[in-house]
Amino acid sequence: MYRLMLVDDQRIIMEGIAKLLRKEDLPFDHFIFASSGEEALERLAGEAPDAMITDIRMPGMDGLELCRRIRERKDEFRDMPILILTGYDEFAYAREAIAQKVLFYLLKPVRLEELYTSCRMMVDVLEERKVRLSESAAQMNLREHLIRNALNPTDRTSLHEEHPEGLLLVQARSGGELRGFYQKAAELRRLLTESLYAVYVRDAETYFLLSEKELPQLVSKECPDLEINVSRPFYDLASLPEAIRQIYQVHMRRADLPRQRIVSYEEIQNAQSGLTLIGLQDLRPLWNAMGKDERKVREALEELHQRILEKSQGSRSGTAALYAAVCMEIYKRYYSIPLAKVLKEEFDFLLHSGMSLIHQEKVEQMRDEVAACVVRISGKLGEKQKESIIVQAKDLIRQHPELSLNEAAQRLHISSQYLSTLFHKETGIAFGDFLIQERMQKACHLLLSTKLTAEQVAGQVGYTSEKHFFVVFKKTMGISPAKYRKNKQNMEG
Repeated sequence: MYRLMLVDDQRIIMEGIAKLLRKEDLPFDHFIFASSGEEALERLAGEAPDAMITDIRMPGMDGLELCRRIRERKDEFRDMPILILTGYDEFAYAREAIAQKVLFYLLKPVRLEELYTSCRMMVDVLEERKVRLSESAAQMNLREHLIRNALNPTDRTSLHEEHPEGLLLVQARSGGELRGFYQKAAELRRLLTESLYAVYVRDAETYFLLSEKELPQLVSKECPDLEINVSRPFYDLASLPEAIRQIYQVHMRRADLPRQRIVSYEEIQNAQSGLTLIGLQDLRPLWNAMGKDERKVREALEELHQRILEKSQGSRSGTAALYAAVCMEIYKRYYSIPLAKVLKEEFDFLLHSGMSLIHQEKVEQMRDEVAACVVRISGKLGEKQKESIIVQAKDLIRQHPELSLNEAAQRLHISSQYLSTLFHKETGIAFGDFLIQERMQKACHLLLSTKLTAEQVAGQVGYTSEKHFFVVFKKTMGISPAKYRKNKQNMEG
């Protein structure tokens, strides 16, 4: 099933077209309405339509300008099949529509059979594209999630742990031009031996894990129109994130080297204008602030921005490269299946930041884009950390109700004041009240399952004074410990 966007300044026309297409049982399961070209562009990424029908004359941006903007994009929408449905039959409009690769140019009022036939052919185009992409993926033996799984330390099953000969991460890019990319990548795949690991594909880039001994074969072959970037050799899966960082560095620094198709990390390291990388000391303030205080996170990011500007010496590409390296360090440190599922957009940005940051015209835009992403991750991390503390505190008290607030806080490595405040804020129950509930539950269990005296039970659940235990038990249960035991025994007898 497909999603169809309808663009017209008259809502009744869009609703009428949608109704007609539903009656014809075409495979469009969702219709998106936009009243102008501007609105259509704004909703493109969020709604992700597969095809579009648009009018020409509309307030603001007209339909032909909308088509031009779509064809200029660097993402999957640029090849979207578009049908123009308009009341204007001027030849200049039709000629421009042809130039923008519009699939059909229909005149209002359109005959139903003409509309249905055009939409069926639009569906045929979508089906052909789906088959073409799936065949390309099958030929290349792509395993889309392997890099993500490899970066997750709990999953080490996708690759062998050791490669004595060393592995290289190879990235093939089409420079943002998607047309023909899958065919070119498939050609590259066929140049390599069966022992190659095909790893990941995204838009106009694909990654391969390649044995180092096979690199000469790659270098000796020609695969035109593809930029190929190569990491240093690595010998275990834990080094894969570092290899990804190196790939980003190579892509950013290609412009500083003589024009060539294949560039390795070794070459950019040997170049005279090598970048000084961001070190652990530069990142430590950020690590200390993440998940705790948004203000401190922003301060740490601003300090990091100044360090990056110093190290890049004002180079836009150098700044992008260093930010991409920082993003990969953040990805490595905080990637986890639960967090990444909740913040998929943020972790996608971190993983592919090198390809998006280089398009920013100003370094301040890079800073702002990274900061917005990191602040969102920090906020969610803080929520997860609080949830974790509450879960740990509850489990601890259930197992050891004899512990006091101070003792529980010491075991959790936090202050008693923070534990008390956080517990009440997150659960709505005071820590002391929860502690009494758990102590009374255990006391009841001991009274019924053992022959311990009330004084002994009091000691087992954390009370040094039998009198205090008696008062709390009677207030909670409504009767004394002795009477509780006797009543339960009489009921069972």
